[in-house]
Amino acid sequence: MNYQEALDYLHDLCKFGINLGMDKIEKLLSILDDPQHKIKTIHVAGTNGKGSTSAMIANILKASGLKVGFYTSPHLHSYTERIRINGVDIPPSEFAQGMEAHGYWIVLTIIIVMKPGFAVTRQRNGLRLTGTLIGCGLALLLFNGTQNVDVFVAVLVVSCVLGYSLVQVNYMAAAIFNTLFVLLVFHFLAPTTNTVIGQRLVDTVIGCGLALLCSYILPWWEHSFMASLAQAMKKSNQEFLRTGLDYARLARVRSDPPGDAVPDDALAIEAQLHEAELRWRVARKNMHIAFGNFASAFYRMMDEPAKRQKNVPELNNLLIQNHVLASQITSAVPILASLDAVPDGIQMSLQAIQQSLDGQEAEAPVSIETEGQLAALAYPIRQMVKAAQLIRQEMRGLTTTTLPAA
Repeated sequence: MNYQEALDYLHDLCKFGINLGMDKIEKLLSILDDPQHKIKTIHVAGTNGKGSTSAMIANILKASGLKVGFYTSPHLHSYTERIRINGVDIPPSEFAQGMEAHGYWIVLTIIIVMKPGFAVTRQRNGLRLTGTLIGCGLALLLFNGTQNVDVFVAVLVVSCVLGYSLVQVNYMAAAIFNTLFVLLVFHFLAPTTNTVIGQRLVDTVIGCGLALLCSYILPWWEHSFMASLAQAMKKSNQEFLRTGLDYARLARVRSDPPGDAVPDDALAIEAQLHEAELRWRVARKNMHIAFGNFASAFYRMMDEPAKRQKNVPELNNLLIQNHVLASQITSAVPILASLDAVPDGIQMSLQAIQQSLDGQEAEAPVSIETEGQLAALAYPIRQMVKAAQLIRQEMRGLTTTTLPAA
């Protein structure tokens, strides 16, 4: 932005007219903790003679050896007369530079892009840069394609809504619409120039570069938290299994109630079964959340430098085996719920699974019952036993390798 463009920008701000009153400025100063009460100022107001009086006061203070800042409005010859220090007008170049004032965009970009994880910051860098580039291109096409204010307002509203709605869904799309929204706001303030588009693009590149540099200087590597995420994933599978077995037990009780059961007992069992099913569903949701957290962190770690990727085989096996365990629990529980009774071999296998997940030595039966309906249950049970044993083995290896670093 040069000097003439800065003047055009200021003049365009007046197109909405003058709003008399001090309410807005007083509210702004209050938000800023009333800085006008903390600096030494002389405010000259009135109908005539304000400029002459202010100039005389400034000269008196300057003659007394003080450094005097002077602002007056309107001006006589040049806009730079309005801002003086010790009687010297602000240079046009500094005036134009001050009007640009886009350093905040760099800081904002750093805050938005920079995240604790190295991989997340790098990913957001690419998405932010791509979204900003596309948004600037769309804004340039829009400004050159039409001067219809109604179209600008419609695009502004749509961009505002989509920009905030898509942040958690599609970050690049959110960056596109947020960029378009900001550029439209600036275009309403200064419709005679499109230099703000280039400024925003340059500022975004600088901000993303600084954010990426900071992620190397102050890194937050994913491997530091993989052990705790693995533990949380294992516990969520344990709870998923426990609540599923409890639900299956109550389902068997309902289908074959005791001989001396009364109607009230049946109602109580039905209520307990409903509650158990709800707990199982909640546990399944929590299992998916824990699995998703672990998988996301693992894939982010794989995007980090190779020397920062720790315990990759163990973590990969934990990811696989926990998935196997959860899927087989989902298959086995409905079958267990439909049985009249759980055979001893299958019951011992279920106990061995729970012990393995608790980190204990457990030995499952070599063979289990496979007659009739039990044949459909044999495969999930064997897979659960194997997965639980491998999870116990990998968790021990993971704990052993992470202890020295702690």
